[in-house]
Amino acid sequence: MFKREVSPEVRRLQNLLGEGDHVGFLESFSGGRWLHLAADRDFLRALAGEGLCILLQGKDPSRRLMQRYGDLLLAGLVRAPVETVCDLANRLRSSRLLEVAARLRSKELRSPHSTTKPIEHPDSDQFAPLAPIFQVRRIVQSTFMVPGRMDASDLLSARKSVFRTHQERTLLQALSLRFPGLMALPNYPLDQVADLNRLQHQLDDEAWLYVKRCRPAAILVIPDEGDPIAAFDLGQDEIEVSATRRLDQMKKRIFQAIGLPLFRFRAESPDSITTDEWYALLTDEVLPKLDTGFRLRKRSVTYGFVPV
Repeated sequence: MFKREVSPEVRRLQNLLGEGDHVGFLESFSGGRWLHLAADRDFLRALAGEGLCILLQGKDPSRRLMQRYGDLLLAGLVRAPVETVCDLANRLRSSRLLEVAARLRSKELRSPHSTTKPIEHPDSDQFAPLAPIFQVRRIVQSTFMVPGRMDASDLLSARKSVFRTHQERTLLQALSLRFPGLMALPNYPLDQVADLNRLQHQLDDEAWLYVKRCRPAAILVIPDEGDPIAAFDLGQDEIEVSATRRLDQMKKRIFQAIGLPLFRFRAESPDSITTDEWYALLTDEVLPKLDTGFRLRKRSVTYGFVPV
């Protein structure tokens, strides 16, 4: 038993493959004198198969290089796994390569063993293991990713975020920072901050159905008392705004009937708007128009008689 010596020509082919130089490897491989030497033939056929595997595992392999490997496969000069041959055949749309893969698969099925048998050394009656064809350590990580919504992280349980979009989250952060004495509620049902029965005679059927399921993006309320003082709605892009202009007018009538100011904002880039940008907008557009309103008495005091 002894280890086989690797010739300088074979070592050069290994080095070319190790450097990822498939062009140089194929040129030396196709024109090398090893084609006439039975001692190196099986070893180098497997080496070419390793080169084909490395090429197909790379990103956007060259079709010209794949075609050259395919020609060598058809000539019987490359030994590669059946899966690799099938992959190459599908990439090149080659029926001849698919026939080669079918023959290899049929041969595998007829084999009584699934492991590769050692190759007999030509100068000895014993079986000698070959030197490594190409020593390489591969770490493969496969990740399938698709565009996900904001609630994609909620898939493992029934819970989900109170924010429907990133825009709503940054708006609420800005409301809490700009109005620290008030409470900001995200996506709060409108029927919890307004007595809808008083509005029924002022709204048509369409508006009445809408108001019962309306949830503004945020509502500002006075802590402890719970009085709503402002509502916020995040509009859509220009195309959707023009298509829903009737809905906008209906919202305006509803909030006027409630007596609750509605601030509607539309960000040109909803995914990139920051808390600081919202803060500046709230300072300029909301603060001057904010009114905490009035009431007969605080709700936290002892109940007593009030005018009716």
